[in-house]
Amino acid sequence: MAQDQEPFHIIIAGGGLVGLSAAHIFDSLAAELAAVPGARKVKFTVLEAHDTVTPFIGSLLLLYPPSFRIYDQLGLLPAINGLVDDIDKTVTFTAGTGAVRYVDESLAELVQRRHGHQFKVLHRPRLAECLYHGLSDEARANVLLGKRVMNVKTDGGAGVEVICQDGTVIKGDILIGAGGVRSRVRSNMQRLKAASDGREAKDQKPSTNESPYIASYRLLFGNVPVLEGLPIGVNWEGAGDGISTQILTGSKQAWWALYEQLPEPTSKHSKYDEEDKARVIARWGDVYMAPGYKLRDVLEHNSGAIGLINLEEGMVEEWTWDRIVLVGDAVRKVEPHAGLGFNQGLTDIVTLANKLHGLLLEKPDPSTGDLAAVFGEYQAERHETLHTIDRMSRRRARQVGWPNGGYRWFATWVLPYAPLARVGLEYVMGPIMARAPVAAWLRETSLPAHEVEYETYGAADDEKKRARTRKAVAVRAQGSGSYGLTLGTATILLAGLTAVGLRYYRRI
Repeated sequence: MAQDQEPFHIIIAGGGLVGLSAAHIFDSLAAELAAVPGARKVKFTVLEAHDTVTPFIGSLLLLYPPSFRIYDQLGLLPAINGLVDDIDKTVTFTAGTGAVRYVDESLAELVQRRHGHQFKVLHRPRLAECLYHGLSDEARANVLLGKRVMNVKTDGGAGVEVICQDGTVIKGDILIGAGGVRSRVRSNMQRLKAASDGREAKDQKPSTNESPYIASYRLLFGNVPVLEGLPIGVNWEGAGDGISTQILTGSKQAWWALYEQLPEPTSKHSKYDEEDKARVIARWGDVYMAPGYKLRDVLEHNSGAIGLINLEEGMVEEWTWDRIVLVGDAVRKVEPHAGLGFNQGLTDIVTLANKLHGLLLEKPDPSTGDLAAVFGEYQAERHETLHTIDRMSRRRARQVGWPNGGYRWFATWVLPYAPLARVGLEYVMGPIMARAPVAAWLRETSLPAHEVEYETYGAADDEKKRARTRKAVAVRAQGSGSYGLTLGTATILLAGLTAVGLRYYRRI
């Protein structure tokens, strides 16, 4: 019987935000299947290379409505709501002079009205701590710190084996690579797949200095207290030729960033030192981060370390092989202006978990072929969305950090006068959020009224929640909640974005 078998063991390589969220999701899946008569038990192990779940400089994170829905299902919403801040307004200005170009105060209310939850921001390390300490003691014991993946082996279709730098060996049924841009699971998977095909892998060496992605910009960033004269809940964005700046003001702190176009796009991993940071600061010390504040002024208030990283973009072709599957930044990297990276990684995990949930109910002892089939379905389903996400993120970055005169012209003569953000929300991002999955076996308990009908609502009360959607839509119909734009007009406006200097990117 299935209950007499060893538990189906899910190994997750990477204990960042996606990996820790996966721990919660698979912990809940284990509890769900344990309650199903005849179902096979599930267990998970997370392998994190560092000795802490917050090893990096703290930076900003934007959460989208679908992410709040998932954390609601996991019982984490009250804790996360205590960490987040609203962003009620975006002010776009000229980075060279500080002169305000245009202001958008409508998007936050619009998102909440249409999707129930709003866009909110928080400090990335605080979310990591919340996710880690939000696990039960038993589940947290399955998050192993200081376990850097070095090698991966497959066992003739019967399982997978992970060898860590300290000699630890973990055996399981599947391996999920959630280790980010430099994923060793991805490198090992490509090596194994290439060997099985009788060829050499593109990214064979785990220590390679080549990235499967391409960087066109780099990011200097840090944290400051809320600066005098800058209201709370505002996203300040400075636009310029090859440069853009940003300050977001939360209730307890602010986050600042300077985006610089690289001289040439590169796929080389770059490790910057203090001298590199000093050179960037010297070049752009007089650029405005917000009206009244130049970079050198902001740096006088900086709290903690300053980061400098390349901003990689792109997508890999091979997401899965045998019993190995990749998620998050291991398969795609997007520029952070739109804040879509982590949210899409979370959607990856939920999509994958839903497919495993269905498979394990049907086949408690799935073959490698069974797993390959659901992994392939996962990749195909996510591909439908991620090409759009990639284009949106590229476009968003270049609307403020102009790589050429076409973008400057568009930002000067179109963006201040056309409601493209609202149009994009209605016809591009809105449908993506509406299609975003939630865990099929968990209920939502705190979904506010919303106008958009979601495709999935979780385990129970689907009809009740759809009725709530219909009620919200009816209320909107009685008022003046229309965007005032036809689909044809929206299409023309959005088409203008693609007509101005967009670049194609290399597929790997």
